[in-house]
Amino acid sequence: MTGQQNTPLKDLQALSNFVQFLVALTAGMQTRTNEKKPKVVKFLRKSKSGAKAVQQPMTLEAQSAMCDAWCRMMLGSHTVVATVNSNESGVALHRPALQSALEQCVQHGAALVVATVDRLARNIARFAAVMLARIPVFVAEFNIKGVMDGTLMERSSVYRAALEAHLEGLRIQYRIQTIMPIVKRKKKKMGGRAHNKGPERRKQNAMAEARAVKPHMKEYMATDAAWTAPRMATWLGEKGIRTANGKKFTARIVKGHLQRLGLWA
Repeated sequence: MTGQQNTPLKDLQALSNFVQFLVALTAGMQTRTNEKKPKVVKFLRKSKSGAKAVQQPMTLEAQSAMCDAWCRMMLGSHTVVATVNSNESGVALHRPALQSALEQCVQHGAALVVATVDRLARNIARFAAVMLARIPVFVAEFNIKGVMDGTLMERSSVYRAALEAHLEGLRIQYRIQTIMPIVKRKKKKMGGRAHNKGPERRKQNAMAEARAVKPHMKEYMATDAAWTAPRMATWLGEKGIRTANGKKFTARIVKGHLQRLGLWA
């Protein structure tokens, strides 16, 4: 219970640290508008293993191609000063790769280019903090020519996409923290049952049972020259001989055991 109460405080502290980082980073920043060849930093993020979204996110290669296509179409001649690859969670409290990309943007006077809003962040507070820091950010999925400078947006759909990314991040967190542990517990519980131990283990169990009942089968075959699998199953039942699971033998089980033992002609 204590951990749950501290979570909001940790989130606020992490957001505060991120905002302080942006303030310090952009304190002396000057917007370069006279550059003949715009500079960009591509930020590519691949989801961590286990954090599966409703829709499978794009690969790093697909994100890079999308960013390049957008830059050629919207900026024309440009220079990619850095490409930052990240495997951090979009809702993570600590984002060193994102901070590195933002630092390079300020250092080179470049704009940050991402393929989709959710690749930048799945936390709407962090998304807003980046915009308010007045670091130029371009979202390739939106065919807009303009800088997200925190004061004016050309498309309100970018805000909606940021909110959707935030909500999807919450769904991912719920799936990881609530649903996945339940599924793992169920799998662990089922692991003790013979039918869930794989085909090879089932074959071994069946052969062991066949060998255990083999003497009784030979005893019946010696007394009944015209034996059949159904009659043998009935005879085993009358003798009180049961399977490893405590059930009566059926004709199908008897036939299978005879085939395993090489006694079925």
